[in-house]
Amino acid sequence: MGGVDTLKSDVRIIAATNKDLQKRVKEGHFREDLFYRLNVMILTLPPLRSRPEDIPVFADAFLKKHCQTMQNKEKRFSAATMKLLQSYTWPGNIRELDNAIQRAVVLAVEDELTPDLFPLTTIADSVEAIGVGLPLEEALLKFKKQFIEKTLQYTKNSQTQAAEILKIQRTYLNRLIKEFKSQIEKPS
Repeated sequence: MGGVDTLKSDVRIIAATNKDLQKRVKEGHFREDLFYRLNVMILTLPPLRSRPEDIPVFADAFLKKHCQTMQNKEKRFSAATMKLLQSYTWPGNIRELDNAIQRAVVLAVEDELTPDLFPLTTIADSVEAIGVGLPLEEALLKFKKQFIEKTLQYTKNSQTQAAEILKIQRTYLNRLIKEFKSQIEKPS
């Protein structure tokens, strides 16, 4: 740039997008000539939410990286945390997973990362799928039970804090917990 001599360079260009460029070319939203210059090899990577079996591998790598960066003693995930990470949909994909683990490492006091170190939105969004085909009453009851369990997990079983978060009275929360326990103990 700005010189008079010709300089040679050997470079490879890697371009990434989450758009279907071929479709964008047909719609007139992407230059055809640029598409053909870039279109040497296409690698399609499905989003993280469609491959939860990969999450432990990424999570362990991020955990190790952040422990080293922050010069922390090496930490590990609890089984409940790994289940939480694998059940979350990760709309922010791999970057969101990386950031969530970094935040947990910063907040962790113990050597084990527990679900309470992850933000409530992560916990709330990761409530297990309720399954299509259930009667509405049963689906609502199942969701309510799971949501209360996750909130109690988040508050380390503090019913007072959970009631505040849920914006209900503690006595009502206590009654709901007893109802859920009696439903579990009933034989089917």
